Amino acid sequence: MIRQKLPTEYKYDPMPDNPGFYASQIQTERQITQLAINDSKVVYGSWLEGVGSRNAPVTRFRGYHTFRIVSQELQVLSTGIAEEVLPLYLEELNGI
Repeated sequence: MIRQKLPTEYKYDPMPDNPGFYASQIQTERQITQLAINDSKVVYGSWLEGVGSRNAPVTRFRGYHTFRIVSQELQVLSTGIAEEVLPLYLEELNGI
């Protein structure tokens, strides 16, 4: 979802074929209890997100807030996703 949303935020006209290095660095990392999504510690990642120390009041660019927006969208969708997918795994675990 993050990779899909990022290009819609860019201010290019016209949009280049390859929107950039940053989008290519977004990856998932499986941790013990969860899946983490990160930008591979790209130096300007916090600035693009709008949480960097250089965002305000120094610059007019407030950031794209893509990670935050997608996180909020997933919160809304999470119950529906779980209700759809969880029964399949429960059947497998119970040997039904």
